[in-house]
Amino acid sequence: MRRSLVIVLGIVFGLTAALTVVYVLTGVVQSVESAPRLTPVSVTADTTHDPALAIASPVPTMALAGAVNVAAAAPSSTPVPAATELPTQTATPSTTPTPTIAASPTVPTITYVIVAGDTLYSIAARYGVTVDDILALNAPINPNLLQQGQQLIIPIPAAIVEATATAARLATAVMEAQTPGSHVAEDLGITLPTPTITPTMPPWPQYINGIDLFGYLLIMPDDVRANVREIYRRGRALGRDEHAFSKLGDSTIENPHFLARYDSGPYTMGDFAFLQPTIDFFRGSFARDSVAVQRGLNSWVVFDPMWARDPACPPGDGPLACEIALHNPAAIFIRLGTNDRDSAGFEANLREIIQYTLDQGVIPMLGTKADQRAGTGLNNDIVRRLADEYDVPLWDFDRVAGTLPGRGLTVDNMHLETFYSHDYSWPGAMTRGYAVHNLLALMVLDQVRQEMLAVDAADGA
Repeated sequence: MRRSLVIVLGIVFGLTAALTVVYVLTGVVQSVESAPRLTPVSVTADTTHDPALAIASPVPTMALAGAVNVAAAAPSSTPVPAATELPTQTATPSTTPTPTIAASPTVPTITYVIVAGDTLYSIAARYGVTVDDILALNAPINPNLLQQGQQLIIPIPAAIVEATATAARLATAVMEAQTPGSHVAEDLGITLPTPTITPTMPPWPQYINGIDLFGYLLIMPDDVRANVREIYRRGRALGRDEHAFSKLGDSTIENPHFLARYDSGPYTMGDFAFLQPTIDFFRGSFARDSVAVQRGLNSWVVFDPMWARDPACPPGDGPLACEIALHNPAAIFIRLGTNDRDSAGFEANLREIIQYTLDQGVIPMLGTKADQRAGTGLNNDIVRRLADEYDVPLWDFDRVAGTLPGRGLTVDNMHLETFYSHDYSWPGAMTRGYAVHNLLALMVLDQVRQEMLAVDAADGA
Protein backbone atom coordinates (compact mmCIF):
# COMPACT_ATOMS: atom_id res chain seq x y z
CA MET A 1 0.00 0.00 0.00
CA ARG A 2 2.88 2.33 0.85
CA ARG A 3 4.31 1.64 -2.61
CA SER A 4 0.99 2.54 -4.23
CA LEU A 5 0.90 5.84 -2.36
CA VAL A 6 4.41 6.72 -3.56
CA ILE A 7 3.43 5.97 -7.13
CA VAL A 8 0.33 8.20 -6.92
CA LEU A 9 2.34 11.08 -5.46
CA GLY A 10 4.93 10.73 -8.24
CA ILE A 11 2.24 10.93 -10.88
CA VAL A 12 0.78 14.06 -9.25
CA PHE A 13 4.16 15.78 -9.10
CA GLY A 14 4.87 14.83 -12.73
CA LEU A 15 1.60 16.29 -13.97
CA THR A 16 2.19 19.47 -12.01
CA ALA A 17 5.64 19.92 -13.53
CA ALA A 18 4.30 19.30 -17.01
CA LEU A 19 1.55 21.89 -16.59
CA THR A 20 4.10 24.41 -15.35
CA VAL A 21 6.27 23.88 -18.41
CA VAL A 22 3.26 24.26 -20.74
CA TYR A 23 2.28 27.53 -18.99
CA VAL A 24 5.74 28.98 -19.30
CA LEU A 25 6.06 28.02 -22.96
CA THR A 26 2.68 29.60 -23.71
CA GLY A 27 3.80 32.90 -22.16
CA VAL A 28 7.00 32.91 -24.16
CA VAL A 29 5.16 32.33 -27.43
CA GLN A 30 2.77 35.20 -26.67
CA SER A 31 5.70 37.48 -25.84
CA VAL A 32 7.43 36.63 -29.08
CA GLU A 33 4.27 37.21 -31.15
CA SER A 34 3.71 40.62 -29.53
CA ALA A 35 7.31 41.80 -29.88
CA PRO A 36 8.23 44.32 -32.66
CA ARG A 37 9.47 42.77 -35.87
CA LEU A 38 12.91 43.51 -37.23
CA THR A 39 12.64 45.35 -40.52
CA PRO A 40 15.63 46.12 -42.81
CA VAL A 41 15.99 49.83 -43.61
CA SER A 42 18.58 52.09 -45.26
CA VAL A 43 19.91 54.94 -43.16
CA THR A 44 21.36 58.01 -44.81
CA ALA A 45 23.02 60.63 -42.68
CA ASP A 46 21.23 64.01 -42.53
CA THR A 47 23.70 66.44 -44.06
CA THR A 48 21.33 69.39 -43.94
CA HIS A 49 22.77 70.59 -40.65
CA ASP A 50 26.26 69.09 -40.75
CA PRO A 51 27.88 68.37 -44.16
CA ALA A 52 30.61 66.40 -42.37
CA LEU A 53 28.09 63.62 -41.78
CA ALA A 54 27.75 62.84 -45.48
CA ILE A 55 28.54 59.16 -46.34
CA ALA A 56 29.44 57.60 -49.63
CA SER A 57 26.65 54.97 -49.67
CA PRO A 58 23.66 53.91 -47.55
CA VAL A 59 24.60 51.76 -44.51
CA PRO A 60 22.24 48.75 -44.12
CA THR A 61 21.11 48.12 -40.54
CA MET A 62 18.10 46.83 -38.68
CA ALA A 63 15.50 48.95 -36.99
CA LEU A 64 12.53 47.96 -34.92
CA ALA A 65 9.20 48.70 -36.58
CA GLY A 66 7.85 51.51 -34.41
CA ALA A 67 9.21 54.77 -33.03
CA VAL A 68 12.64 53.42 -32.03
CA ASN A 69 15.82 55.42 -32.54
CA VAL A 70 18.41 53.74 -34.74
CA ALA A 71 21.20 54.60 -32.35
CA ALA A 72 19.34 52.84 -29.53
CA ALA A 73 18.63 49.78 -31.69
CA ALA A 74 22.30 49.29 -32.52
CA PRO A 75 24.36 49.98 -29.42
CA SER A 76 28.01 50.69 -29.94
CA SER A 77 31.00 50.90 -27.67
CA THR A 78 31.52 54.44 -28.98
CA PRO A 79 28.84 56.83 -27.71
CA VAL A 80 27.01 58.84 -30.38
CA PRO A 81 27.07 62.61 -29.70
CA ALA A 82 23.60 64.14 -29.39
CA ALA A 83 24.42 66.79 -32.01
CA THR A 84 24.88 64.08 -34.69
CA GLU A 85 21.85 62.00 -33.88
CA LEU A 86 20.56 60.26 -37.00
CA PRO A 87 16.94 60.78 -38.02
CA THR A 88 14.39 58.20 -36.94
CA GLN A 89 13.37 55.84 -39.75
CA THR A 90 9.84 54.46 -39.82
CA ALA A 91 7.83 52.32 -42.16
CA THR A 92 5.79 55.39 -43.18
CA PRO A 93 7.67 57.49 -45.77
CA SER A 94 8.09 61.19 -44.93
CA THR A 95 9.17 64.18 -47.00
CA THR A 96 12.23 66.10 -45.87
CA PRO A 97 11.57 69.86 -46.15
CA THR A 98 13.80 71.76 -48.60
CA PRO A 99 15.74 74.60 -46.95
CA THR A 100 14.42 78.03 -48.05
CA ILE A 101 16.99 80.64 -49.04
CA ALA A 102 15.72 84.18 -48.48
CA ALA A 103 15.99 86.34 -51.58
CA SER A 104 18.29 89.29 -51.22
CA PRO A 105 16.57 92.66 -51.62
CA THR A 106 16.94 94.27 -55.03
CA VAL A 107 17.65 97.92 -55.67
CA PRO A 108 15.62 99.57 -58.48
CA THR A 109 18.03 100.83 -61.12
CA ILE A 110 18.22 102.45 -64.54
CA THR A 111 20.88 102.25 -67.21
CA TYR A 112 22.68 105.46 -68.17
CA VAL A 113 24.93 105.90 -71.20
CA ILE A 114 27.81 108.32 -70.67
CA VAL A 115 28.01 111.31 -73.02
CA ALA A 116 30.70 113.91 -73.57
CA GLY A 117 31.28 116.11 -70.53
CA ASP A 118 29.90 113.64 -68.00
CA THR A 119 31.59 113.03 -64.63
CA LEU A 120 30.49 110.67 -61.90
CA TYR A 121 29.72 113.70 -59.75
CA SER A 122 27.46 115.31 -62.37
CA ILE A 123 25.66 112.01 -63.02
CA ALA A 124 25.17 111.40 -59.28
CA ALA A 125 23.82 114.93 -58.78
CA ARG A 126 21.44 114.52 -61.72
CA TYR A 127 19.86 111.37 -60.30
CA GLY A 128 19.99 112.33 -56.61
CA VAL A 129 22.48 109.65 -55.53
CA THR A 130 26.10 109.65 -54.36
CA VAL A 131 29.23 108.79 -56.29
CA ASP A 132 29.78 105.86 -53.92
CA ASP A 133 26.30 104.54 -54.78
CA ILE A 134 27.24 104.47 -58.46
CA LEU A 135 30.66 102.92 -57.83
CA ALA A 136 29.10 100.17 -55.71
CA LEU A 137 26.96 98.99 -58.65
CA ASN A 138 29.61 99.39 -61.36
CA ALA A 139 32.81 97.97 -59.88
CA PRO A 140 35.41 97.84 -61.14
CA ILE A 141 35.46 101.16 -63.00
CA ASN A 142 37.96 103.98 -62.95
CA PRO A 143 36.08 107.22 -62.22
CA ASN A 144 38.88 109.15 -63.91
CA LEU A 145 38.67 107.21 -67.18
CA LEU A 146 35.02 107.35 -68.19
CA GLN A 147 34.39 106.66 -71.87
CA GLN A 148 31.67 108.17 -74.06
CA GLY A 149 29.11 105.45 -74.76
CA GLN A 150 30.02 103.50 -71.60
CA GLN A 151 26.98 102.24 -69.67
CA LEU A 152 26.47 102.77 -65.94
CA ILE A 153 23.90 101.27 -63.60
CA ILE A 154 22.29 104.06 -61.56
CA PRO A 155 20.31 103.23 -58.40
CA ILE A 156 16.98 104.88 -57.74
CA PRO A 157 17.24 106.60 -54.31
CA ALA A 158 15.62 104.64 -51.49
CA ALA A 159 13.76 107.76 -50.37
CA ILE A 160 11.99 107.97 -53.73
CA VAL A 161 11.12 104.27 -53.67
CA GLU A 162 9.83 104.49 -50.08
CA ALA A 163 7.89 107.67 -50.78
CA THR A 164 6.08 106.15 -53.74
CA ALA A 165 5.39 102.95 -51.78
CA THR A 166 4.01 104.97 -48.86
CA ALA A 167 1.82 107.01 -51.19
CA ALA A 168 0.48 103.80 -52.70
CA ARG A 169 -0.32 102.36 -49.27
CA LEU A 170 -2.10 105.56 -48.22
CA ALA A 171 -4.06 105.67 -51.47
CA THR A 172 -5.11 102.04 -50.98
CA ALA A 173 -6.22 102.75 -47.41
CA VAL A 174 -8.30 105.74 -48.51
CA MET A 175 -9.92 103.73 -51.30
CA GLU A 176 -10.75 100.90 -48.89
CA ALA A 177 -12.22 103.36 -46.42
CA GLN A 178 -14.45 104.86 -49.12
CA THR A 179 -15.59 101.49 -50.49
CA PRO A 180 -19.35 100.99 -49.94
CA GLY A 181 -19.89 98.67 -46.98
CA SER A 182 -16.41 99.25 -45.61
CA HIS A 183 -16.13 99.77 -41.86
CA VAL A 184 -12.59 101.12 -41.91
CA ALA A 185 -13.63 104.75 -41.38
CA GLU A 186 -16.29 103.75 -38.83
CA ASP A 187 -13.76 101.70 -36.85
CA LEU A 188 -11.41 104.68 -36.77
CA GLY A 189 -14.16 107.12 -35.82
CA ILE A 190 -13.65 109.15 -39.00
CA THR A 191 -16.42 110.80 -41.01
CA LEU A 192 -15.50 110.78 -44.67
CA PRO A 193 -17.01 113.22 -47.16
CA THR A 194 -18.98 111.83 -50.05
CA PRO A 195 -16.36 110.68 -52.56
CA THR A 196 -16.25 112.70 -55.77
CA ILE A 197 -14.39 112.07 -59.00
CA THR A 198 -11.97 114.86 -59.87
CA PRO A 199 -9.78 115.25 -62.96
CA THR A 200 -6.64 115.03 -60.80
CA MET A 201 -7.24 111.47 -59.56
CA PRO A 202 -6.95 109.09 -62.54
CA PRO A 203 -5.67 105.52 -62.08
CA TRP A 204 -2.09 106.44 -62.87
CA PRO A 205 0.71 103.87 -62.71
CA GLN A 206 3.53 104.54 -60.25
CA TYR A 207 6.29 103.37 -62.57
CA ILE A 208 7.08 103.18 -66.27
CA ASN A 209 9.59 100.40 -66.94
CA GLY A 210 10.58 100.48 -63.27
CA ILE A 211 11.21 104.24 -63.10
CA ASP A 212 9.13 106.47 -60.86
CA LEU A 213 6.75 108.28 -63.19
CA PHE A 214 6.23 111.57 -61.35
CA GLY A 215 9.65 111.54 -59.71
CA TYR A 216 11.77 111.23 -62.85
CA LEU A 217 9.76 111.12 -66.08
CA LEU A 218 6.79 113.48 -65.88
CA ILE A 219 7.94 116.58 -64.03
CA MET A 220 5.00 118.71 -62.92
CA PRO A 221 5.39 119.76 -59.28
CA ASP A 222 3.01 122.22 -57.66
CA ASP A 223 4.83 125.35 -58.85
CA VAL A 224 4.71 124.10 -62.44
CA ARG A 225 1.01 123.31 -62.16
CA ALA A 226 0.31 126.78 -60.78
CA ASN A 227 2.21 128.35 -63.68
CA VAL A 228 0.38 126.19 -66.22
CA ARG A 229 -2.91 127.53 -64.86
CA GLU A 230 -1.71 131.12 -65.23
CA ILE A 231 -0.46 130.53 -68.79
CA TYR A 232 -3.80 128.97 -69.66
CA ARG A 233 -5.69 131.96 -68.24
CA ARG A 234 -3.54 134.28 -70.36
CA GLY A 235 -4.13 132.18 -73.46
CA ARG A 236 -7.86 131.98 -72.81
CA ALA A 237 -7.97 135.77 -72.66
CA LEU A 238 -6.19 135.82 -76.05
CA GLY A 239 -8.77 133.43 -77.50
CA ARG A 240 -6.62 130.28 -77.68
CA ASP A 241 -8.46 127.06 -78.55
CA GLU A 242 -8.40 124.91 -75.43
CA HIS A 243 -9.01 121.80 -77.54
CA ALA A 244 -5.96 122.35 -79.75
CA PHE A 245 -2.26 121.65 -79.29
CA SER A 246 0.69 122.03 -81.66
CA LYS A 247 4.14 120.45 -82.18
CA LEU A 248 7.57 122.04 -82.64
CA GLY A 249 10.51 119.84 -83.52
CA ASP A 250 12.45 117.71 -85.98
CA SER A 251 11.70 114.38 -87.71
CA THR A 252 11.37 112.49 -84.41
CA ILE A 253 7.91 114.03 -83.91
CA GLU A 254 6.69 114.15 -87.51
CA ASN A 255 3.67 112.25 -88.82
CA PRO A 256 2.68 109.46 -88.87
CA HIS A 257 4.70 108.08 -85.95
CA PHE A 258 4.18 110.76 -83.28
CA LEU A 259 0.59 110.65 -81.96
CA ALA A 260 -1.10 110.85 -85.39
CA ARG A 261 -2.91 107.52 -84.95
CA TYR A 262 -5.06 108.98 -82.17
CA ASP A 263 -7.01 110.98 -84.73
CA SER A 264 -7.48 108.21 -87.27
CA GLY A 265 -7.21 104.92 -85.35
CA PRO A 266 -6.99 102.05 -84.82
CA TYR A 267 -5.26 101.87 -81.46
CA THR A 268 -5.62 99.96 -78.19
CA MET A 269 -4.70 101.73 -74.96
CA GLY A 270 -4.84 98.63 -72.72
CA ASP A 271 -3.88 99.55 -69.16
CA PHE A 272 -3.64 103.20 -70.22
CA ALA A 273 -7.26 103.56 -71.28
CA PHE A 274 -7.63 106.31 -68.66
CA LEU A 275 -5.95 108.60 -71.24
CA GLN A 276 -8.89 108.26 -73.64
CA PRO A 277 -10.67 111.42 -72.36
CA THR A 278 -7.55 113.42 -73.26
CA ILE A 279 -7.49 111.87 -76.74
CA ASP A 280 -11.15 112.85 -77.16
CA PHE A 281 -10.55 116.35 -75.77
CA PHE A 282 -7.79 117.21 -78.26
CA ARG A 283 -9.12 115.28 -81.26
CA GLY A 284 -8.08 116.95 -84.50
CA SER A 285 -4.61 118.02 -83.32
CA PHE A 286 -2.88 114.62 -83.22
CA ALA A 287 -2.57 114.08 -86.97
CA ARG A 288 -2.18 117.74 -87.90
CA ASP A 289 0.86 118.48 -90.10
CA SER A 290 2.46 121.19 -88.02
CA VAL A 291 4.29 123.96 -89.88
CA ALA A 292 6.81 123.87 -87.02
CA VAL A 293 7.78 120.19 -87.51
CA GLN A 294 10.35 119.61 -90.23
CA ARG A 295 13.19 117.22 -90.89
CA GLY A 296 16.50 118.68 -89.84
CA LEU A 297 14.87 121.47 -87.83
CA ASN A 298 17.08 123.01 -85.16
CA SER A 299 16.64 125.80 -82.64
CA TRP A 300 18.42 128.34 -84.88
CA VAL A 301 15.71 128.39 -87.57
CA VAL A 302 12.55 128.38 -85.42
CA PHE A 303 12.06 132.12 -86.07
CA ASP A 304 13.45 132.11 -89.63
CA PRO A 305 10.71 132.96 -92.24
CA MET A 306 12.64 130.89 -94.80
CA TRP A 307 11.57 127.76 -92.85
CA ALA A 308 7.90 128.74 -92.72
CA ARG A 309 6.94 126.81 -95.84
CA ASP A 310 3.15 126.97 -95.64
CA PRO A 311 1.74 129.55 -98.09
CA ALA A 312 -0.83 130.48 -95.45
CA CYS A 313 1.85 131.72 -93.04
CA PRO A 314 1.67 135.46 -92.27
CA PRO A 315 4.54 137.38 -93.91
CA GLY A 316 7.65 137.50 -91.75
CA ASP A 317 6.61 134.66 -89.45
CA GLY A 318 8.97 131.79 -88.77
CA PRO A 319 7.73 128.19 -88.25
CA LEU A 320 6.74 128.67 -84.59
CA ALA A 321 4.88 131.96 -85.04
CA CYS A 322 3.15 130.64 -88.14
CA GLU A 323 1.99 127.44 -86.42
CA ILE A 324 0.50 129.39 -83.51
CA ALA A 325 -1.18 131.81 -85.92
CA LEU A 326 -2.71 129.02 -88.03
CA HIS A 327 -3.72 126.48 -85.37
CA ASN A 328 -4.28 128.75 -82.33
CA PRO A 329 -3.24 126.10 -79.76
CA ALA A 330 -3.48 126.22 -75.99
CA ALA A 331 -0.33 124.08 -75.61
CA ILE A 332 2.64 122.97 -77.71
CA PHE A 333 5.09 120.03 -77.62
CA ILE A 334 8.72 121.19 -78.00
CA ARG A 335 11.22 118.46 -78.96
CA LEU A 336 14.53 119.94 -80.10
CA GLY A 337 18.23 119.27 -79.61
CA THR A 338 19.12 116.42 -81.96
CA ASN A 339 20.33 118.82 -84.67
CA ASP A 340 21.86 121.42 -82.30
CA ARG A 341 25.59 120.84 -81.81
CA ASP A 342 26.33 124.19 -80.20
CA SER A 343 25.07 123.80 -76.63
CA ALA A 344 25.52 127.48 -75.73
CA GLY A 345 23.58 128.55 -78.80
CA PHE A 346 20.94 125.90 -78.12
CA GLU A 347 20.32 127.26 -74.63
CA ALA A 348 19.97 130.84 -75.86
CA ASN A 349 17.60 129.80 -78.64
CA LEU A 350 15.50 127.58 -76.38
CA ARG A 351 15.09 130.45 -73.91
CA GLU A 352 13.75 132.63 -76.71
CA ILE A 353 11.38 129.88 -77.84
CA ILE A 354 9.99 129.31 -74.34
CA GLN A 355 9.53 133.00 -73.70
CA TYR A 356 7.73 133.47 -77.01
CA THR A 357 5.21 130.71 -76.24
CA LEU A 358 4.61 132.16 -72.77
CA ASP A 359 3.97 135.59 -74.24
CA GLN A 360 1.47 134.05 -76.65
CA GLY A 361 -0.43 132.30 -73.85
CA VAL A 362 0.61 128.86 -75.13
CA ILE A 363 1.73 126.22 -72.59
CA PRO A 364 5.15 124.81 -73.62
CA MET A 365 5.67 121.08 -72.90
CA LEU A 366 9.41 120.37 -73.14
CA GLY A 367 10.76 116.92 -73.97
CA THR A 368 14.22 115.32 -73.84
CA LYS A 369 15.65 113.15 -76.62
CA ALA A 370 16.93 109.56 -76.64
CA ASP A 371 19.78 109.95 -79.13
CA GLN A 372 23.30 110.79 -77.98
CA ARG A 373 24.72 112.37 -81.11
CA ALA A 374 28.18 113.87 -80.81
CA GLY A 375 28.06 117.50 -79.75
CA THR A 376 24.52 117.29 -78.34
CA GLY A 377 25.29 115.60 -75.02
CA LEU A 378 24.48 118.65 -72.88
CA ASN A 379 21.21 119.49 -74.62
CA ASN A 380 19.00 117.28 -72.45
CA ASP A 381 20.44 118.86 -69.31
CA ILE A 382 19.71 122.29 -70.77
CA VAL A 383 16.10 121.26 -71.44
CA ARG A 384 15.72 120.01 -67.86
CA ARG A 385 17.26 123.14 -66.38
CA LEU A 386 15.13 125.55 -68.41
CA ALA A 387 11.95 123.60 -67.69
CA ASP A 388 12.73 124.04 -64.00
CA GLU A 389 13.70 127.69 -64.39
CA TYR A 390 10.56 128.66 -66.32
CA ASP A 391 8.24 126.33 -64.32
CA VAL A 392 6.90 124.55 -67.39
CA PRO A 393 6.03 120.85 -67.89
CA LEU A 394 8.78 118.35 -68.76
CA TRP A 395 8.44 114.82 -70.16
CA ASP A 396 11.90 113.34 -69.67
CA PHE A 397 12.03 110.56 -72.26
CA ASP A 398 15.84 110.39 -72.05
CA ARG A 399 15.65 108.83 -68.57
CA VAL A 400 13.36 105.98 -69.59
CA ALA A 401 15.14 105.43 -72.92
CA GLY A 402 17.90 103.67 -70.98
CA THR A 403 15.44 100.88 -70.14
CA LEU A 404 14.74 100.15 -73.83
CA PRO A 405 16.79 97.92 -76.14
CA GLY A 406 19.22 100.22 -77.97
CA ARG A 407 17.61 103.17 -76.15
CA GLY A 408 14.56 102.65 -78.36
CA LEU A 409 16.46 103.80 -81.47
CA THR A 410 16.82 102.36 -84.95
CA VAL A 411 20.19 101.46 -86.48
CA ASP A 412 20.89 105.13 -87.26
CA ASN A 413 20.93 105.83 -83.49
CA MET A 414 18.77 108.90 -84.02
CA HIS A 415 15.22 107.91 -84.98
CA LEU A 416 12.93 105.88 -82.74
CA GLU A 417 11.75 102.35 -83.40
CA THR A 418 8.22 102.37 -84.76
CA PHE A 419 5.13 101.14 -82.93
CA TYR A 420 2.86 100.50 -85.89
CA SER A 421 0.15 98.55 -84.06
CA HIS A 422 -0.36 101.18 -81.32
CA ASP A 423 -1.56 98.28 -79.17
CA TYR A 424 -0.55 98.76 -75.53
CA SER A 425 -2.05 95.39 -74.60
CA TRP A 426 0.80 93.73 -76.55
CA PRO A 427 3.42 92.46 -74.01
CA GLY A 428 6.30 93.95 -76.03
CA ALA A 429 4.84 97.45 -76.29
CA MET A 430 6.97 98.95 -73.54
CA THR A 431 10.17 97.90 -75.31
CA ARG A 432 9.51 100.04 -78.41
CA GLY A 433 10.83 103.58 -78.74
CA TYR A 434 7.75 105.32 -80.09
CA ALA A 435 5.43 103.35 -77.77
CA VAL A 436 7.02 104.75 -74.62
CA HIS A 437 7.81 108.14 -76.19
CA ASN A 438 4.19 108.70 -77.29
CA LEU A 439 2.78 107.37 -74.02
CA LEU A 440 4.74 109.92 -71.98
CA ALA A 441 3.67 112.68 -74.37
CA LEU A 442 0.01 111.70 -73.87
CA MET A 443 0.53 111.66 -70.12
CA VAL A 444 1.97 115.17 -69.94
CA LEU A 445 -0.81 116.37 -72.24
CA ASP A 446 -3.35 114.77 -69.90
CA GLN A 447 -1.84 116.54 -66.89
CA VAL A 448 -1.98 119.87 -68.70
CA ARG A 449 -5.61 119.25 -69.64
CA GLN A 450 -6.48 118.57 -65.99
CA GLU A 451 -5.01 121.91 -64.95
CA MET A 452 -6.96 123.63 -67.72
CA LEU A 453 -10.18 122.01 -66.51
CA ALA A 454 -9.37 123.03 -62.94
CA VAL A 455 -9.06 126.65 -64.05
CA ASP A 456 -12.36 126.50 -65.94
CA ALA A 457 -14.07 125.00 -62.88
CA ALA A 458 -12.56 127.60 -60.52
CA ASP A 459 -13.40 130.52 -62.78
CA GLY A 460 -16.84 129.24 -63.73
CA ALA A 461 -15.89 129.29 -67.40
